[in-house]
Amino acid sequence: MGARLVNDELKQDGARRGSELPSPVEILQALIRFNTTNPPGEEAACIMYIRQLLEDAGIETQIEALDPARPNLLARMKGSGEAPPLLLYGHVDVVGVDKQVWSREPFGGEIEGGFVWGAGRS
Repeated sequence: MGARLVNDELKQDGARRGSELPSPVEILQALIRFNTTNPPGEEAACIMYIRQLLEDAGIETQIEALDPARPNLLARMKGSGEAPPLLLYGHVDVVGVDKQVWSREPFGGEIEGGFVWGAGRS
């Protein structure tokens, strides 16, 4: 199965599920609204939100956690084996914010001037 066919299948699957899933901007806003400042951070709640998004999209997930407040989320989309595997890695915690230096709410996810504003949004 070539990359083109895989992409076509993903587009078809996405079209079927598209009306059920939030838009990318809505997802970004929701992620920003989790105050994951570490410590203590709402990392577990944020991870569970992401997990639900992935599972709603038909992607298998697994949680691994030495500390229940700071779980790790593993997700896997199985390919055909014809292309090299791809690993994406990220984190959900952010460094502390000084609200006095922010011109907007750091955990607001507000849209202004065509940008979504908030801590950890890069």
